[in-house]
Amino acid sequence: MQARGLLLTQLACACLLACALASPVRIALYCGGGASECAATAKHCCEPQADYLATLTNAARMAFGSEASGGRGFSVANLIAAAVPRLIPSQYDVVVFPGGSGNGQAAAVGPTGLAALRDFGEWGGSRADPA
Repeated sequence: MQARGLLLTQLACACLLACALASPVRIALYCGGGASECAATAKHCCEPQADYLATLTNAARMAFGSEASGGRGFSVANLIAAAVPRLIPSQYDVVVFPGGSGNGQAAAVGPTGLAALRDFGEWGGSRADPA
């Protein structure tokens, strides 16, 4: 329950950071090495994290609304470890790393991925890590 409250707080901060955008907020949910309950064999990477994904979706809906109801709306996409080194700030507005092992996630994305995440944050993107 504490992680859910923290996730809501982080998304509220991301909402403030992304409020200047007119388009829907693009959220990337990391699902790769070090993420809790992320199985490489899952059809949809975040499928084993159904509760986390549901909480993220509900929090984003509260923070950003839906386009149909006049809100900004949002989309959630999976971000796998191999894609993190190629992350560019224009791809997403928010990158969320779910609970698990921070060291495991860092090892999975590697030094180039960590540099890409630093660049993402420096260019105005928002990183959310509930750990």
